[in-house]
Amino acid sequence: GETYFVYLAVDSRDPNVGVVGNQPANFGGNSPLVKAPGRITFTGAVPASPATSVRFIVPPKLFVVEDDTLRIPIIPDDGNAAGLQVDIVDIFMSLDDERFKAIDTDVSTAGIQPFTLGLNPQIQAANVDQIAHTVDGDLSLEFIYRDQINGLTFFDGVQELVFVNFKANPLSGGPAVTTYISLYGRPPRRTKMLIPPFGTDINASIPPPIEVTIIPRGGVLGTVPLQSRDVAADTIDFFLREVGSFEEVVDPFFLLNDIDSTRRGVQVQTTGVNGDFKLNSIPSGRFILVAKANRYLAGHDTIDMIPGGTLNEVQPTIDGRGVDRGFLLAGDVAGFSDSTGFSLPDNFIGAEDLNAVNAALFTRDGETNFNTFADVNRDGLVNATDKDYAAVNLTDNTNASSRIRPVTPTFKQAVVTGSNQDAVVRLVGGPDGVLSVGEEFDVTIKVEGAVAVRTYEFHLHFDPNVLTPVDLVSNGSIFQGFTADVAGKILDGDLGIVNSVIGKTAIGGNGDATMGTVRLKAIQSTINTTVSLADVMLINVEHVSERPSLGDPMVIGIEGGVGTYHDAAGEVVQGLILPEEDPRVDFNDFIVFVQTFGQTSIDPAFDIRADFNADGRVDFSDFLILSLNFGRVAVDAPSFGSSTKPAISTPALSSASTDGVSMRVEELQNNGDRVVLSVSMFGTRDVKAWGFELTHDTERFEFLGARLPETHLLEKSGVDTPLLLVKPLGDGRTLLASATAGDPVSGDGKVVEAVFGVKGATERGAFRVEEGFVFDSDHRSSGLLAADKEVYITGPAQSSIFRTLGSLIRSTRFF
Repeated sequence: GETYFVYLAVDSRDPNVGVVGNQPANFGGNSPLVKAPGRITFTGAVPASPATSVRFIVPPKLFVVEDDTLRIPIIPDDGNAAGLQVDIVDIFMSLDDERFKAIDTDVSTAGIQPFTLGLNPQIQAANVDQIAHTVDGDLSLEFIYRDQINGLTFFDGVQELVFVNFKANPLSGGPAVTTYISLYGRPPRRTKMLIPPFGTDINASIPPPIEVTIIPRGGVLGTVPLQSRDVAADTIDFFLREVGSFEEVVDPFFLLNDIDSTRRGVQVQTTGVNGDFKLNSIPSGRFILVAKANRYLAGHDTIDMIPGGTLNEVQPTIDGRGVDRGFLLAGDVAGFSDSTGFSLPDNFIGAEDLNAVNAALFTRDGETNFNTFADVNRDGLVNATDKDYAAVNLTDNTNASSRIRPVTPTFKQAVVTGSNQDAVVRLVGGPDGVLSVGEEFDVTIKVEGAVAVRTYEFHLHFDPNVLTPVDLVSNGSIFQGFTADVAGKILDGDLGIVNSVIGKTAIGGNGDATMGTVRLKAIQSTINTTVSLADVMLINVEHVSERPSLGDPMVIGIEGGVGTYHDAAGEVVQGLILPEEDPRVDFNDFIVFVQTFGQTSIDPAFDIRADFNADGRVDFSDFLILSLNFGRVAVDAPSFGSSTKPAISTPALSSASTDGVSMRVEELQNNGDRVVLSVSMFGTRDVKAWGFELTHDTERFEFLGARLPETHLLEKSGVDTPLLLVKPLGDGRTLLASATAGDPVSGDGKVVEAVFGVKGATERGAFRVEEGFVFDSDHRSSGLLAADKEVYITGPAQSSIFRTLGSLIRSTRFF
């Protein structure tokens, strides 16, 4: 009286899929768990004490499709409601070896193991012996279980002891066959159960032979008419696909219809005016049958195959939009190129097909430029008739109503000949001669002799202190016409690239082609450096990965960059950025340095000349080098020895200027032991940088350091100015300078604060600004008016006298 909802689990029929208990562990992507349309209600009553007897129970009748597997449960019944201890079970099963083949369920054990055990935990595999062999012309499957200590006590006529596994052999096109499978009941190979003591036979009854009907696979009869052809007989490529899948179903018995094993799919020669065909040994189920011929778009139809059934009048001529065209549409002439570069049909009719017909117009079979695919109607002449079909049957993969939507193709695979191990990958291109630091160049990776490549990987190795990658400027030509995805990473001296065709392809990239072009930048001078290939991998359309041969490294010379210069004593001078303008490390170099401060070699505006320690970045370590070398003169610089140094720009030539410089005491610290002196500029115009000497009385003061004020003049550019050049020159002179990487500034403001220690009981002292300049955006300079400041150490901090000496002193000194 109970009602049960029924769920149907469709076995994947894959022998490689594991089994949990007696159920498949994985049903596969095409065998979902589905709910059956209905319910089952059981009527009657469950017997309280059903009749029992000593027996072996097997199914009385079974049906199996040829080449399919069969699994028969064997259930013992000891005939005792309380249960007996059975120590020994012998099972001998006889099959017709012309109709069946035993399946080995344990490849790790010698011999064929056709039995799998039931689920009862009492069953121990260590107590089992089994074998499959031929006895008197029949296939004999034998199972023996021995446990004379604990035995088995669950033989209730319900629980399985074992399952026997075998496969029905093909019928080779013949009709259904009925055969029998028997349990032996006669000595010496008698199926029996033995109980203690002394192995007493309880004389279990043997069931009648199992009637097994082997059903042949289904067949399909139909036609494939061809547009433009009076007689449609031709070689047709057939494919089976699961519904909702674009992958071809590869079935060994369906492939027996094939007349050309070098091509994917099943090739069948159709006959007669309408293109009659017959396909045998089609597996049972629901499939999409696709038909394709050279020069024609593919068509398809849905078929429902039942075991042993035959479908008649099948015509796979439906297009991708679901419209039955009545024939395969003509005009597919070109579209993709084989390894020789010849264009082949691609199940899409567009500009490539029209161009191919145009190129072969008015040629006959055997003449130069004749294209057999462009001869759509196969009359031996390419003319207006052939072009008419290509023009009328234009395709579109969208829903454009004016064009035909093609069936998603299963491309024919070019016969893969050769190996990618024989291919050669080498570097080509590169610079024509010696490079200069900062110059960029391209390196192209070329492959010769590629075979059906769908994915590749290569690595460029280089010295990261000398070269840096800029960009992948080209993905190469090997995947031209394919949709591909490229990715890569830059590690320390290793640029790795992986490129792969998206989706399935049966063709891939072939022959000679490029795999990419990488742009590199020279960042340091060297006599020579190398760029080399490593870890190159070519993966073909069958997912076979192979390593090709590699060409020689590319050797590159680089000159220029941070030059090495020396002073009169032969010591190395660093920090000289503009040696062609001035041999002295001075303000011009400092301004250029500030512009690139904080940048690395990957930044577009990076200036290699400011990277004094050649570590690929301009930072405080380089600033320290500049500071330590400021004011030094390189006697081997290009500009050294010129008759006159560049003249100081007059105000008329330089846009930078200031009305004056002022100083004031900001604070006295530590009870007058320290003085903080603030220097300001007023009336500035178009100032990009400044520099001057600050002098002090060494008998009264000691220079302790300098700093940028919290708010200072160059901050008006909108760019932080982190660098203050401080260079003690001796004799109470200190060089101070700063610059901005932003726009020039105008107006009034503080520029620097200097801290001095007070010596002894000094009451007052004088400070002086002299030898100074301001610079504009073009590094042109104007002199500063000198200024001095007298500071009173005792008394009010405000008691100081300021006076400007603009009319008396003008800077004439260079740095």
